[in-house]
Amino acid sequence: MYRLFLICLFISVSAHSKIVEEGAFFFDPGKDYLKTIKQHPELTIDHINTKGYEVYGPLGTISFLNILNP
Repeated sequence: MYRLFLICLFISVSAHSKIVEEGAFFFDPGKDYLKTIKQHPELTIDHINTKGYEVYGPLGTISFLNILNP
């Protein structure tokens, strides 16, 4: 399974009316989880590349990503 690499834990930034408190780089080269993550409007996906993408959101985002892909 792919591992979740934490790049930042607490960010107090408002992006498009969303409060961002956690962020992580989500390793997902096959983009297997991208559709599931996109179904959560409170999450922001950024910097998609061949290895994965960054995901930002409210408290609990990292826990959600770890449950999604342990």
